Amino acid sequence: MGWCGLDGETVGKLHIFYSIDKAFRNKGYATQCAEKLLSYAFDVAQVPFVNGGCDKNNIASYRVMEKIGMIKDCYDENGDPLFFISKEMYQEISNNINCL
Repeated sequence: MGWCGLDGETVGKLHIFYSIDKAFRNKGYATQCAEKLLSYAFDVAQVPFVNGGCDKNNIASYRVMEKIGMIKDCYDENGDPLFFISKEMYQEISNNINCL
C-alpha cells in the first residue's frame, strides 16, 4: 500500500517521508502515517523538530504536511517547498485536539 518513515541521514536534520500506491491514495492514509511518524519523533525519539518537503507539483503531499501542522519554511533550489514542525508546535496542536 506504500511506505513511510523518518530519515536522519542529513546531519542535524530528521526528515519525514511517505509514498502511497495509487490504488490507496485520497483515503487519508498518508495523513495517518505522517501523524504517527510525528508522534514517534516527538514522543518516543524526543527530537526537537522534523523537516519535510515535496515536489512543487505534488499538491497532495503539500496538503498532508499542512494537515499535520507543518509550516512551509522556504524553497529548495528547484523551487520545491520545504516544511518543518517543532516539538513545541506539535504539542500545542496535540493539546488543542485533546481539548475538543
